[in-house]
Amino acid sequence: MSLNKDTCKSCGICDKQCYISTLNSAKYSIYQNGKERPGASFSCSKCLQCVSECPNGSLTYRFAFSPLKTGKQVNMKKK
Repeated sequence: MSLNKDTCKSCGICDKQCYISTLNSAKYSIYQNGKERPGASFSCSKCLQCVSECPNGSLTYRFAFSPLKTGKQVNMKKK
């Protein structure tokens, strides 16, 4: 999850939508400095409510994976 601090207005809507931030607001926040990001938590279900409710579009999420390290080159092209 990525937060664009230039467009974030610190309204807190994202934290109100996030069940992790709601359950433990002293530890987690999507936008506040000095707190852990809920999206990096194992408990985050990636429901993306925070992203969809942000009125400024300041939150984005992208799925990422790292290729398996098998020692062999894997051809990922569709045939």
